[in-house]
Amino acid sequence: MAEGIGAGKSHDSPVKGHVVEAPPEAVVASASKLAEAAARALGNPLSVIVGRADMIISGEAADKHDVRASAEIIREQATRLERLVDELRLFGEPPEPQPVRTDLFALAKGILADIDRDAWAARLKTSVVCESREAAWAEVDPGHAREALRRIVQNATEAMKNGGQLTVDVARRVWQSRVEKIPQEEEWVRVLVRDAGPGIPEDQRKRLFDPYFTTKPWADGLGLGLPIARRLVGANGGFLTVGGKVDVGTIVRIYLPTSRDN
Repeated sequence: MAEGIGAGKSHDSPVKGHVVEAPPEAVVASASKLAEAAARALGNPLSVIVGRADMIISGEAADKHDVRASAEIIREQATRLERLVDELRLFGEPPEPQPVRTDLFALAKGILADIDRDAWAARLKTSVVCESREAAWAEVDPGHAREALRRIVQNATEAMKNGGQLTVDVARRVWQSRVEKIPQEEEWVRVLVRDAGPGIPEDQRKRLFDPYFTTKPWADGLGLGLPIARRLVGANGGFLTVGGKVDVGTIVRIYLPTSRDN
């Protein structure tokens, strides 16, 4: 009788070199979240692109003005997709930080100036304050710091659907006596972002830094804003906290070192 399955061999005997272990549940769950978030964020622009392309191909958009309008919409949606891909890349493998002496007060003012130039933000009131009204120097990668703060400010503005006050408060030095998590005798720059939005319910706070989690009913993104911000801040030797009260607003604090020796 030919040797085969059941012929003197156990059905579940592992074969060396061919064993494939199931991935941990956490890995499967993370991949599932990524697939869901990607489908949600990428699906709509892809549908628009395909629909407009079909209009051009079928001749439905025969007039040159209609063709141009469809082409502009395709470009707009393709740009949106490009941003989403960049977001995934930034979260997966952010560039190595190149720390230099950076004025976080000036950086914050520049970010809020960009918001003030947006027509949709006319309902917002913004301000940047600094303890000393002078530069607040930290030794960080300026691109990382700008991207992290930009994402936090963007979250704040999107939370304030009815308008209100958005404040960025920069403190030059913070010691352990004022913030428990900061080691004794080390100097930091704290950048605080306070909004007047609805705040974050207690049951959602534990998930804020989970990749692909979003509090929005539908997302024009992947829910990576805070996770990316925290990752960039951490790569520069700092940390990030979230607080506030429901119906009052949210407060996000970024702490960055004044020196890489911290």
